[in-house]
Amino acid sequence: MVFLNSDKLGKDYENDMFVGSARKGTLYHFKLEEDRKSLSLEGDLADLVLNKKDETDIIKFGENFGIITDLDVGPDGYLYILSEFKDIHQGSIYRIMPK
Repeated sequence: MVFLNSDKLGKDYENDMFVGSARKGTLYHFKLEEDRKSLSLEGDLADLVLNKKDETDIIKFGENFGIITDLDVGPDGYLYILSEFKDIHQGSIYRIMPK
C-alpha cells in the first residue's frame, strides 16, 4: 500500500491510496474522504465489505503485474511496482506513468 503524494499521474490521483494484490497482481486505487481518515467508496463497496458478487472495476487501476510485493513513489514522483512472477521466478519493476 502506498499514498501517492505526487500529481505526476494527474490531479485525480494525487494523495490517493494504491494497494497491490499478491494474489492476482491487481493494482487497486482508492479515493479518500476529505479528512483522509476513511475511504471514499461507492456502489457495492460502500458497505465496506467486499463480497464475491461486488463490482470491483471501479477500484481497479491495473492488473496482471504478477505477485505485487511492494509499491513506492519514486523521487521522480511516479508510482513504482515491484513484482515477481511465480512460474518463472523473475522480478520486475514497473513505473506507472500517465498515457
